[in-house]
Amino acid sequence: MTVTNSVGQLGVMSGPFAVCPGQSGLVFSVPSANGVATYNWTAPSGVTIITGQGTNSVSLSIAPGFTVGNLCVTGTSVCGVTSAARCKTVSSTLPGTPGNITGASTGVCGQTISYSIPAISGITSYNWVLPSGATLASSNGNNTVDVTYTGSFSTGQLCVTAVNGCGSSASRCINVKGVAATPGIIDGPATVCTGEQGLQFEVSPVFGAVSYTWVVPSGSSIIAGQGTSSIIVDWGINSGLVTVTSTNGCGNSGTRTLNVIVNCKISGEIPGVLVNAYPNPVASELTVEVTAETANAYSLELTDVSGRVVYNGQMNTTGGMKTTTVDVSNLSKGMYMLTVRSNDGFSNQIRIAVQ
Repeated sequence: MTVTNSVGQLGVMSGPFAVCPGQSGLVFSVPSANGVATYNWTAPSGVTIITGQGTNSVSLSIAPGFTVGNLCVTGTSVCGVTSAARCKTVSSTLPGTPGNITGASTGVCGQTISYSIPAISGITSYNWVLPSGATLASSNGNNTVDVTYTGSFSTGQLCVTAVNGCGSSASRCINVKGVAATPGIIDGPATVCTGEQGLQFEVSPVFGAVSYTWVVPSGSSIIAGQGTSSIIVDWGINSGLVTVTSTNGCGNSGTRTLNVIVNCKISGEIPGVLVNAYPNPVASELTVEVTAETANAYSLELTDVSGRVVYNGQMNTTGGMKTTTVDVSNLSKGMYMLTVRSNDGFSNQIRIAVQ
């Protein structure tokens, strides 16, 4: 009978092969192997075996300055037969870039804001770098920090790095602005009637904004809410833009706009007023004639078949007949709509042929 005295290949080594100088208590091991009485571990320069030599599991410490080397282990039987070495490369690594920074990036003017990043395993500290005009309101070194901005802060970058025994990671940064963000979409009617009252326009409140500035088209009036995120408007006779900006002590945001179209009228033709236009068809000069019982102001608007305004004008009457002329010589041939509106919301319309 033949007896073979041998030791097979050891199993795969496990452990934290990415290490940092200064770490201690790092455990590496191989599976227990049949026939092995003792295990002999060999560590690279800069790595010390603290405990476990002779067993299948050891605890190591990493010296300052360590970079890279092989950790090896062999198994030896009671008869003195030694296995082939099982080796793995151990190397020091810098921390990964921190995750996304959570916290306000606009509207920070004069405020103290909390910022944080997800904690990273094995990190000894975090280093936050602040823009000019900002100071720490809490201690540095943690993954959460409080930052106070001056009342005149403009813009800058807030950055953080993660630090371990291997050094510092790449920076994670966000841009921060003192002014508030541009307001979101304006919620309100995009089509209105001439003279319509009590129309509400609003935006969601903007972080860091202390007031809002609204502008409405000429002839329309903001009757409530100027300075807030919601206004009430009595509409006039003109289509146009409703705009809003948010404001704080560091300045004004960008402008949000809503194009509002007048596409109906409250009632029918202007009471007590006759409107005539001649010649019709017209080639060069159109005469508009308004006969009114009382003094009033009227707007004149000429639009093409697509609704594009090609002429805007004004005329005032003192009672009786009043005429004005409109130059149409530069207009393309075709059909147009002449609208004469009173300032109380009524209108008369005449179809005009330009030839």
